[in-house]
Amino acid sequence: MDDYLRSFDDYNPWAEVRVVQGKGRCVYSKTKIPRGTVFFKNTPYVAQVDLSYKRNICNTCFKFFSETNRQNVIRCPGCLEIYYCSNYCKLFNQAHTKHTETECEWLKIFSLVYRTQFQEDDKNLILLALKIIARKINHNEPIHFINDSNQSIPLDVIDLVDHYQEYLVNASSKGNSGGSGCSTSMECNSTTNCNNSNNNSNNNSNCNHSQQDREYTNSWNNQLKRLINIVKTIQNIIDGNQYNEMKYHGIDQDGDINMEDCNIGDSDTENLSNLVSALTLSDRNILRLLTKIRANYFGLWHYGYTENLVHYNKINRSSIELKQQQQQEEEIDNDSNNNNNNQQQNELIWCGSGVYLILSLFNHSCFPNCTTLLEYNNHLLNNSNTSYDSHNIKNPLDISIIALRDIEPNTELLITYIPLDQPRSERIKQLKTTWLFTCDCKRCSMELEKGPSYTEPIFIKSCCPRKSCGNGLLIPTISNDSGDNNDSSSNFGHCRICKNSYILPTGDDLI
Repeated sequence: MDDYLRSFDDYNPWAEVRVVQGKGRCVYSKTKIPRGTVFFKNTPYVAQVDLSYKRNICNTCFKFFSETNRQNVIRCPGCLEIYYCSNYCKLFNQAHTKHTETECEWLKIFSLVYRTQFQEDDKNLILLALKIIARKINHNEPIHFINDSNQSIPLDVIDLVDHYQEYLVNASSKGNSGGSGCSTSMECNSTTNCNNSNNNSNNNSNCNHSQQDREYTNSWNNQLKRLINIVKTIQNIIDGNQYNEMKYHGIDQDGDINMEDCNIGDSDTENLSNLVSALTLSDRNILRLLTKIRANYFGLWHYGYTENLVHYNKINRSSIELKQQQQQEEEIDNDSNNNNNNQQQNELIWCGSGVYLILSLFNHSCFPNCTTLLEYNNHLLNNSNTSYDSHNIKNPLDISIIALRDIEPNTELLITYIPLDQPRSERIKQLKTTWLFTCDCKRCSMELEKGPSYTEPIFIKSCCPRKSCGNGLLIPTISNDSGDNNDSSSNFGHCRICKNSYILPTGDDLI
């Protein structure tokens, strides 16, 4: 019914992809998009539940296992790592969540040998890569990712952008971390901002980048070394003969595999260069895949009720987390527009990740004009008193793009990559460390020019006023008919966490 919203070809009436010099592929509006319009949907190429929540959430429909349904939960007998809420979900063959025999064997190896050796983010990166490779094997598709693609709209993982070349060039810079030590998109591009910093009392009149650039360079090198360790691990997992040999000879008494130290200082770049030089063509192929995943994967956020986590989450919650929960439960919302005062306390939890090909085309802004919403959470947001039935939703892991305010024609459509309730310095650091660019969005630029006292009141007007919700942007009431090109839009927006509704700011109040 909404197939025309699943691509940016001539059939999508709202948006299109344009190639902009210096920026690459961007998404722009074709016509005016009214606030609250769902103008694009994307099904993941692959998606998975994070290891921390695998015992809590169905691998197929993403539904939390309720207390009354625990007896129906099915566990994969092969790898013992995948859980389903029902036999229906176990047999439901969606390509993006399908648990193949190949993946099952690899997960068994990963669980037995490598599980305790990586941070959670790295574990999930490994599992996403294994799932992509297993999917390609299952579909008899070529497993190569190293070539550049000229495809304007991504149709496969190889078409995604990455920072592969930037990592390698930076690793060969021999620790030269001044302005000339950074390269291509990793190069510091905030010179203009620093020259104009006399208007911002938080910045020094003389801005010295050397120390900051050195920190970024070391951070990127650390990331590359971690990725190389992951490459070695994936090679060991997918090569059965190598695994069998390692099983008897390559593991110490604690069951650990020797890994390279990932803490790199200025004097260690020669060692990193040697590691890069030793990479085989197969290693580089997997490394290219990892950089594509890392630059493009999306977190799958879930409305998890607190009592579900207390009863079922196997990870012990810290005293700080429990105190924060208690404070959240005791908070009293005095907003007169609150119409859900007696609702059950819930949280928005990152408990999965997925690679969305076309969704990756959207660029970042610290005050975006669009937002993402998982289909599962869309149902809960708009039907808060209705129990979730995964069988009635075509694909609960679809992500929709929704206009947060009226968008004029020929405007770039932007989402956010990070939590927005943090100072500009922290946003800049997070974006440059992970995505290797310095944000120059309108909010960052105006905050630098006029200070946060000007921008933050405008930003806060568009957010939920409850502090416990982390200043999440309000989502306008969504029309059931996304194809209705109607200029009228709701004056109310919902918080995706507490699900309360508030009056949205007018166009004159926005940046």
